[in-house]
Amino acid sequence: MVVPKEMFIKFPEEVLPHGPPVPIWVDFRVGDGRANLSSGFTSGLEALGLMDIVAVETPESIAVLRERLTGLAGYLISNSLVINDGDTVGHDEDESISVIYGESDFGHEKTVMHLKYGNAKNKSKLKFW
Repeated sequence: MVVPKEMFIKFPEEVLPHGPPVPIWVDFRVGDGRANLSSGFTSGLEALGLMDIVAVETPESIAVLRERLTGLAGYLISNSLVINDGDTVGHDEDESISVIYGESDFGHEKTVMHLKYGNAKNKSKLKFW
């Protein structure tokens, strides 16, 4: 992602009082696939000492998946690597998205967090926005 210098400098000044400038630290790639399913991943969390996040063939729209990835990335940046393998995350108690550590479907070299949608058995429920 290329950001004009002036925008890059001004953005953190305006955003930092409200939280980390996630959109300039992390790249979010999201797109649609077959059968109205969306997939996406982060790039840049590894440079911050965290795991990148991958979601393959989710039932969410591109916009909602991008918002989820952005929210999770911000949560991890603010709280460190507090989401463990097997934990579940979600907007509320009715969402059951498991986090499974594993190899990336998108070519990340290190272990990533996979978001697995469905009725997962809750190990630990984390609300991140």
